[in-house]
Amino acid sequence: MSSLLYGSLSRRRQATSPRSRLAMAESAPGGTSGAPIAGTATGTVSHWQDALTALVPAEVLGLHAVAMTIGTTTSGTGEGRTTVITAPDEMRVVFVVLVLLAFGLYLVGAKSVEGLHLLRGAIAAAAFVLWTMIQPSTAFDALGLETSSLVRVMVAVVGAVLLAAAVDALARKADAAGS
Repeated sequence: MSSLLYGSLSRRRQATSPRSRLAMAESAPGGTSGAPIAGTATGTVSHWQDALTALVPAEVLGLHAVAMTIGTTTSGTGEGRTTVITAPDEMRVVFVVLVLLAFGLYLVGAKSVEGLHLLRGAIAAAAFVLWTMIQPSTAFDALGLETSSLVRVMVAVVGAVLLAAAVDALARKADAAGS
């Protein structure tokens, strides 16, 4: 649940040879399901754990919550409740910085900017964008994009499914080739 952890897991996956990953997979509970790798207390990390760490960039989501607390005002109650970004220009900067931070934290965890690590870092950044799209009243609103709630939520949900598929494919590729 962290861009930094996602990078670290990817680095660990690459440091383990395909043959040793296969041996661990065969000896792990449940056999080879989950394509495990070395690096945890149990000796395995499944693709689902990879997906969770990639798709929940907790560090930047936490910083985003702080920015929204400081940079917004809320008035009204119930359905009449409205949240207004008090400094939209600054909130746009915050949004871009947090996108870049999600990307950068992955690279720090991976300790590499080579090969598919750039794509994996982009997945962490895209996950943050999708989280801000799916929630009401976020820094994404400072971008000023006029879309209906339905379009915004559906783009985020479909995007999350596509990102999860990409994370799984990249993990399987790394397991097969050690990359």
